[in-house]
Amino acid sequence: MYRSRPLDPELSVKFIQNSLKYGSPEMERIQAMAVDCKINVVLGFSENDHDSLYMSQCVITDEGEIKARRRKIKPTHMERTVFGDSTGDSLNNVVDTSVGRVGALQCWEHINPLLKYHTYHQRELLHVAAWPVTLPHTGGSELWGMTLEESSSFVLHTTTVISEKGLTAMRTGSGSLFNRPGGGASAVYGPDGRHLTKDMSETEEGIIYADLETEKVLEARGQQYVSLADEALLSPLCLLRSVPPFFHSHQTKPPSLLFPIPDSSSIIFDEEEEMFIQDIPWDDGFDVLEDKVELVPSPPNGGGESEQS
Repeated sequence: MYRSRPLDPELSVKFIQNSLKYGSPEMERIQAMAVDCKINVVLGFSENDHDSLYMSQCVITDEGEIKARRRKIKPTHMERTVFGDSTGDSLNNVVDTSVGRVGALQCWEHINPLLKYHTYHQRELLHVAAWPVTLPHTGGSELWGMTLEESSSFVLHTTTVISEKGLTAMRTGSGSLFNRPGGGASAVYGPDGRHLTKDMSETEEGIIYADLETEKVLEARGQQYVSLADEALLSPLCLLRSVPPFFHSHQTKPPSLLFPIPDSSSIIFDEEEEMFIQDIPWDDGFDVLEDKVELVPSPPNGGGESEQS
């Protein structure tokens, strides 16, 4: 809808009304299904949060618990006309389940090196890569493919299938994208990049099965396919992340930097630059700990915190 046709207020209203809410009867039915079928579910959906939409994923365990909630960090291109940005808590995208550590990213998040590195560092066993329709390559400038071999994990590559009914409902038949049925290209890949499943027709909806030998992950990590996260442990590089969510309506003071503000620092408003400037005396120095980096001394009332991945 959002990439292939002009803005349509009437259809937008229907799309908002049909987007899934946490705590709704529809979400509770999915949770109950996970329990009844004894399966873990990674669900990608359009999330309705007080009638604002987000490109969301959640991990539901075989006990019906929603173990992880995340939103696409930055919607891509025309997605931004429909969906909002995420916050730092969506970086917590890998959780423990009964089948191992499961992680998830969406679409073009898979071409963001820092986001992928951060996901690998959380040591996922299964990675769920959610994509829209994946149509055959035209020979043009679109991506030829996306690899997650460096993650040393199994990859469940999941895609949408467009039906004739969907084309009619979304009115995309005359658009430049998503204008014909098809697009299904779901598959499972091994930690060495091997294609483990048999392809289905791109217009067919169904279930793809694969028996995953977890020892293959250990083989990949123990041989030439060493995870980038493992390689980085010996590197002088690190990644800082700002995890706490940011709520605009709760903001009562200028936003802090990633680090706690020393007592001797000050924040002023530069009228010429129209921005807040934080003056930090860097001779206060850093304390580099095993799991976080912080400026010292810390302020009496605490401050923002960064974690080191």
